[in-house]
Formats: sequence, C-alpha cells, structure tokens
Amino acid sequence: LIVTLVCLGFMLYRRTLKRSMFRRWEFWVAPIVNTGVVAGVFYGETLTTAASAGLIIGTNVLFVTIFSFFLNKEKVRPLRALGLFLGFFGLVTITTKWDLAMVGEDQLVGDRFVLMAAICIALVVMLSQRALKHMTYDQLTLGLHMLLPLPLLSLGLQLGGVLAVAG
Repeated sequence: LIVTLVCLGFMLYRRTLKRSMFRRWEFWVAPIVNTGVVAGVFYGETLTTAASAGLIIGTNVLFVTIFSFFLNKEKVRPLRALGLFLGFFGLVTITTKWDLAMVGEDQLVGDRFVLMAAICIALVVMLSQRALKHMTYDQLTLGLHMLLPLPLLSLGLQLGGVLAVAG
C-alpha cells in the first residue's frame, strides 16, 4: 500500500499516470506472475533452508537466458550453454548433495516453491522488457505493486499459514 501510494504521488508529479497504461496486457499479467514470486518465496522458505532458497532464487538468471532463447530468439553459444549446464548442475549438487534421502520431503517441497519463484522472476524480467517498450518504469512499478496484495491475500486465505500473514 505504501509503495503504491508513493508511486501514485510520483506519477502525479511526473504526469505519467495515464489511462493508456491500463490497456496494456503487461500491466495486468506482470503482477499475477509477480504474485508467484512473492508467494513461492514466502511459502518455500518456511520448508527449506535459507542457503538452498538463496541459491535457487539465484537461478533466475539461468531461466532468463532460456526464456530469451525461446522468446527473443537470442543465440546460446556453446560457452553459454556450458554455463547453463554448470549452473543447474551446481544447484542440484549444492541443494541435494546428490543424496535425496538426506533431503527431507518438506525441504524438497520448499525447494520446488522457491524454484517456481525463480522461474516467475525470470518471467517478470521478460514481461518487463516487453512492457517498458510501451510504458514508463513508474507505470510498470505501479502495476506490480498495486495489484500484488489482492491475489496474495486470496492465496493466503486459501492456504493459510505464512501466506495469510504475507497478504
């Protein structure tokens, strides 16, 4: 709420609060995907270790590269492909130590939620890149923050626990 109010004030000052931004599909889709970021991190971190969560969140850059390859037709040269492989190999090695029996079932569930958040971060990056061709930074920021609390609250009421507090 505070970020939304500050953003609205800033936009009024800069005169960037325009009706046209509400007609952009990115204005509406990016906050929904951003909900996956916040919900995945909040819930996943209650089930996994902070070290695993931090490493998994960091993999969002790997997913940006993959999405850029498919959506923007960016080339993935052999050295970059090797980097992707090593990134994912390192992630699995550090989080599981290649012994799934050592990792608790709750931790694997938490890791999956945090992985979902990392994928959603990459999707928000891709959406932002597209949206910023048609909107200003403050317009996109308003959408990301103004529309986040309601879906998060809805998830929190449905799932309870930490998401209810986050909403």
